[in-house]
Parts: sequence; structure tokens; C-alpha cells
Amino acid sequence: MPASLNFLSDADGAQARPAAEKMGDVISVKDFGAVGDGMTDDRAAFQAALDWPPAGANAYTSIYIPPGSYLLSDTIRIDKSHVRLFGAGDKSCLYFAPSSTGKILMMVQHSEPSQLIAQIALESFGIRAEYPTPTYAKTAIKLVDASNVTIRNVNILDLSWSGGTGLGSIALHLCGRDTHKISDCIFTADTPIYGDKNPNSTKYQFDCHTFWTLWLQTIKSSNYAIRFAPGVNPSNWVMGGNSLALQGFGGIYLNNEGETTETPSMIHIDSFRVESGTGSGGDAGGYGIFMDFGTGNPACTNLQLTNCSVNDPTCNGYHIKGVSGLLADNINCGFASGNNAFILNDVANANIRSLGIGDDAAIVQFNDMFAQYVVKLASAFAHPTNPSIAVGIYTHYDSDGPSRNLVYENGVRKWSRTQTMSNAGEMELPALTDGQSMRVSVSCAGGGADYNVTFTGASLISSAGSAAFTVGGTGDVSLVSNGSGSNKLVNVALGANRVFNVTTAGS
Repeated sequence: MPASLNFLSDADGAQARPAAEKMGDVISVKDFGAVGDGMTDDRAAFQAALDWPPAGANAYTSIYIPPGSYLLSDTIRIDKSHVRLFGAGDKSCLYFAPSSTGKILMMVQHSEPSQLIAQIALESFGIRAEYPTPTYAKTAIKLVDASNVTIRNVNILDLSWSGGTGLGSIALHLCGRDTHKISDCIFTADTPIYGDKNPNSTKYQFDCHTFWTLWLQTIKSSNYAIRFAPGVNPSNWVMGGNSLALQGFGGIYLNNEGETTETPSMIHIDSFRVESGTGSGGDAGGYGIFMDFGTGNPACTNLQLTNCSVNDPTCNGYHIKGVSGLLADNINCGFASGNNAFILNDVANANIRSLGIGDDAAIVQFNDMFAQYVVKLASAFAHPTNPSIAVGIYTHYDSDGPSRNLVYENGVRKWSRTQTMSNAGEMELPALTDGQSMRVSVSCAGGGADYNVTFTGASLISSAGSAAFTVGGTGDVSLVSNGSGSNKLVNVALGANRVFNVTTAGS
């Protein structure tokens, strides 16, 4: 033990006390010989600080990292509960220089691996490695069967956390258990966050976690910002605070297809933005959020996606499978033609509000839906500018055709448009299939005269037995299709240019 630890003075210098009496106070890694010049290997000093107090003492250890660049050649271990390691922000930098692949900078695991480790805080320091040419695959922080861990304001300062195949270098590797709070961090790595299985429990794997205000930059183009190992069971997970996933293949990836796990539940992802990805769109591309809870598993209960955005033309939007109780509110996605913007499969009790699709050609699918849902299933979207729409799906930019600008309100499909039509002018109407019905309301601006309109298309017949009617006389008719196809409203006002307003509603 360094001599400086034999006696530590009180702040006023009036009395000196043995270090053993001050085990609850803050100590510094420099008390154990750390230099912080970026050239001296400070690993032994860090480990000595983390091992303090001596074995058998039951005290909370609070260790300060003063400003400096601390070269660490190998793993430092936190293997007991009640430890706080904190610095002076990015000025306190841990420079990791391993000599082989697969090394871990900071390992948090109980000294008896079958036991739980708890009450750990890692706060306010920076991390970097070899730059500009990273050599080895490595992990910055790994937690194994840990509870109540706080990681705050810990930043990987450059693009050095790269290297290796597969997941490559990982910023934060979580292997159970519960009540972790990860906030205000910048993780720039091949895989910023990896959720893995707990070696000591199949039940307590990823429970009661809070992620808040994270910058997740994925260096490896084929990786996700947050990825779960197959079979991991997330529950009571809240992610919010305007977090960002930048680059990489997508934002969040969980695929439990074919796995048998405990029932996942209560997941709320809010204010999460995905952009500037390097993956391609379409079936083979990455997703902003991909969560497949599997057909063989109990369904995930209570999944909420709110105020989320996939602002990336190279990335698909959302793929959700195996959920009971879904709320999707104020999310947008799918800015490229042919992308899978929003796909639901095997979902019950869904409430979908304000879903924005960026391109007509983006693919929207609702498969194997059951029980109650607010939005009926169709490949059409609601208009974004109609203030009367409380519940709807909309597309951002495109021509104003009926196959696009539809709204579903209380299970009823609605569409409206105002258009000037000359004699024989046409207005396209929503298509119907055999047996479907539609109510059409038509009004005409331009005087008190009556104007004739007629329908063409899917063999439409009105409730009065005619496919033609006079605006000003009967401007509201119910139509039933005895065929399938597109439909048009035709102005037969004999040469007149008139502004017609058409509103349709039906199944």
C-alpha cells in the first residue's frame, strides 16, 4: 500500500486519522500511484484503488479520477458491491491499449461469479483506444449479473472503439440483471449496446432498465445501435430523453423467433431517432426498430412506440411481431421507395395514431392482426393536414390520390378532395372490392344551378338504382359495388368548369 494512505488529514489539518477510518470518504487513483500522463501504465494503480478497502471491510468506495490521460494495458475489475468511480468529465480519460483481441476495459462482476453485484456507479469520464487505426476487438464496459448500476456521462471520445468481426468492438455489454440507469452517454462503437443473457438467471435478464438521452453511433455498417442476443427477455424497459442512433444498419434489433423465454412486457421507447444509416432499404435492409418476439413465445405485452422517427432513406422503418397491447403514436418512417415502412405481424389490441409514411411506394403491412385495433387494415394512408383527424395514418409528400390520402377514424375509411372539373372532367375515387359500400357526398361551387355527375368504374350502383345523380338535388348517395376496381366521378355539366368537393366514407 502506498505510504500516502497510512494517514489522511482532515480538511482543516487539525487531526490525522488512519485511512481505515476514512473508508467512506473519496479516494483518488493518484493516491495509489496513477500518473495520468498517457504513457505510464496505470492499470495496477486503478486496480489497487478499486480493491480498496482491504478484504473484509464493509464500506462504500468512492474513487475519483482526476483530469489526465490514464493508460490502461489490460482489464480493471470491479468485483464487489457499493463502488463509485467518477471523474471530471472528458478531461478524465481512460486510454485502453490492449495487446490482444477480446479484452475488456472495465469488468463489473462479483468475485464469486454466481453471486449478484449491486450498487455500482460509473460517472463522468471519457474512453478512447488506438486511433486512427484501431487494432483489436474490445469491450469498454461489461456488466454480469448486476443490479442497480448507474452509468452517466461516460463518453467514447472518437472512432477508436472498432475492430473485429461480427459484433466487433462493444461499448456496453449487458449480461443481466435489473435496475440499470444509463443516461447522458456517447457510445461510438461497432456495437454501442449489446443486451446478452444472464449466466445466472433465465428470468432476470434485462429488467427495469432506463436508457435516457443517449448518442449511439454505430461504426460497423452491418450492426445495430442496440442489439439483443436471441432469447433475451426485456421487461420494464424505458428508453427516452431524445436519444439518437446514428449510422450503422439500424436502431434497435431483437429477434426471438423460435426462442422460448419468459414473457417480455412493458417496453416503452420514446423520442428515439434513427438517421444516416449505411444499410440498404427493402427486405434485406436494416430497420429503425426491429422487434420480433417470436411465434413460439408468449407475446410481448404492452409495447409503446411514441414520438419516434426513422429519418433515413437507406433504412426501413418498424417491424413488430408477437405483441399483445401495442401503442404506436406520432411516429414516422420509410422515406424511400420500396422500403418496409411499417410492418405488424401477429399483433393484438393495437392503437395506431399519427403514423407518417414518407413515400407512396413504401410498404405497409398488417398481417395476422387479431382482437381489437383502432386502425383497420389497408395499404393506404391518411392526409397529414386535416385538423379534424384524431386517429389516422398519413403520407408526407405525394400527389393527392385516393389510394394515398385516406384516414381511418373509428374504423371507418374516409377521403375528401376539392377539384375543378371541366365538362367530362374526372376525379379518381377510392377503389372498392365486390360487396363493399361507400357513401359519396358531392357539392358544387358556382351558382344555384344543378350539375350532373356520374360514376364509372367498378359497376357502381346507387341506392336509387342509378350511377348518376344531380348535385343540388341529390348530393349524397350510397353506393354498393358489384365488382372490383377503381372508380371515377365524371362531370357531365355540358361544358361548365366547376369546383366540386367530394367526400367519401365506407368500409
